[in-house]
Amino acid sequence: MNKVAFLPVAILVALSLGIASNTSAQTPSEHGLLKNKPLTQSEVWLRMQREGQQASPYIQQPSLKERERSFQRWLDSYQYPIPDNFDQKQGGSFSQN
Repeated sequence: MNKVAFLPVAILVALSLGIASNTSAQTPSEHGLLKNKPLTQSEVWLRMQREGQQASPYIQQPSLKERERSFQRWLDSYQYPIPDNFDQKQGGSFSQN
């Protein structure tokens, strides 16, 4: 391959590698799409949960007694009929601040 034809290819490869490494290192907040703001405690916990940072390495199985109680609780839920309609005034309340 002659040097004249090789030079533009080498330049394009070098530029594309530089652009790819530059964009992969930036997060959306560095692009100005999202503001950098400190995380609340809830957001920190949700991030740890989502990313599995504090996940246990051990599989946690419920005991036989726990499984029986949860199954019985599920069976007991069928003792109450499901109403056709729910009264809007009955139950909890909601207020918007």
